[in-house]
Amino acid sequence: MSDVLIRGLSDDELARIDTEATRLGLTRNEYLRRWFTPDALRPLPPARPVAGGDFAKFAPLADRGLMRDAWS
Repeated sequence: MSDVLIRGLSDDELARIDTEATRLGLTRNEYLRRWFTPDALRPLPPARPVAGGDFAKFAPLADRGLMRDAWS
């Protein structure tokens, strides 16, 4: 079974997750697993052709500082 790392959650967001998990009598891991599973099993929408503007979304990936910070 694989692990998932979620970066960028604030302390407040994590506290809300923990509060809701505790309210339901679940661990944080089990709460998140149950939260993600319905979306993971939902069929994806039909694919559409790639347009030129779609590639603009990847422009930030050329920023070395951004990429360094993303993986550190």
